[in-house]
Amino acid sequence: VGGQIKEEWEIHFATAREVFPALRPNVLGVHFADGSVVDWVLEREGDCSESGRISVEQILSKGLDEKLKLEERQGRLAWVGGKTYASDLKRRTYEVAKAILALASEKDANLAIEEINWVDKRHGGAEANRRFSLWNYSQLGSLIEWLGLEGSWPGGPIVTLRKVSDYLLRYTCPECGACRKAGEKALEATTWREKNLLFCRKCGFEGEVSGEAQARLVARLGSEKLSKLLSS
Repeated sequence: VGGQIKEEWEIHFATAREVFPALRPNVLGVHFADGSVVDWVLEREGDCSESGRISVEQILSKGLDEKLKLEERQGRLAWVGGKTYASDLKRRTYEVAKAILALASEKDANLAIEEINWVDKRHGGAEANRRFSLWNYSQLGSLIEWLGLEGSWPGGPIVTLRKVSDYLLRYTCPECGACRKAGEKALEATTWREKNLLFCRKCGFEGEVSGEAQARLVARLGSEKLSKLLSS
């Protein structure tokens, strides 16, 4: 109008939302029992329907042999420059993670896994301690979580619902569910340990907690998380 140029403006709003992968109907609870075994429990609709073990002995045994050879050469002051164990450790961690995810895919399950924050090496021999180090706990949980979402699995991605602290598994009574509070001394705690034995003041339980019982707790906590997600 009157020789003036009208300017037109467009406003673009960028929106983002988190897309959560479709959840599977079951939960697979995983406990890393020792240097060669994974205990698992499958929960369907809140009920334990299956349990079992995955042997990773074959995956880890060759790695143990290679680690021993490297340590022996170092002990003889032989030159081992360029022969690091890190890459082999990562590959074996990858194989263990894939074995767990393959089982979850087979059972059409989400995952709940034990999160290792502490490993007691005081009561094990040198070989047992080497086996614990082969698990590469610092990376295993994150690798499982990432591969579950990014890998190609029948039925789609595998979601890690929960990472359950190993503290809960060590101090939760399998009979009544009581658990020692962080910072409590053994003389005052509801539950306490003496080497491999768990004691509970609430119900009087005394004994070892089986790998299946620990995997069952992981599965139950994962199943509770799944129920909350489905109801929200």
